Amino acid sequence: MVKKLLKYTLAFSGIFMLSACARDAGYYKNQSSMQLCLDYMTLPSVNINHGARSEELKRRNEDCSAYKEVAASRMKANESFDSRLQRMTSQQQNSTSYDNQVKQPVAFFKRSYISGVNRICIYDRMGSQVASTLRSVDICPLTLE
Repeated sequence: MVKKLLKYTLAFSGIFMLSACARDAGYYKNQSSMQLCLDYMTLPSVNINHGARSEELKRRNEDCSAYKEVAASRMKANESFDSRLQRMTSQQQNSTSYDNQVKQPVAFFKRSYISGVNRICIYDRMGSQVASTLRSVDICPLTLE
């Protein structure tokens, strides 16, 4: 019983919220033909107000072809903005993932020994020993990052 009540409450709330976003056909009666045509041509057809705009344009017997160039310009500007925003977002994500990498403290050289053809360099990193392997003829660096 409680689940059904919750289910119906959520469904009603969703419908109410969506309908609150929708404009009635009367809203568009006061909008200029240019604005109405540009919104109709540039906003996605899935926009909740698309039908109401279409009805008002039909009621006015409006021909929006006079605004095609302006609409194309607006859509091009929107696409350019979206493209720049996507680039900025991807750059930010790349830099964020790099910045979030844990940086180890510097390790300081303690000693080294030869094992076969390798030189094993032993370092101290804040009390912990760290090893690095080089060719036996190489010299261990004084620090390891």
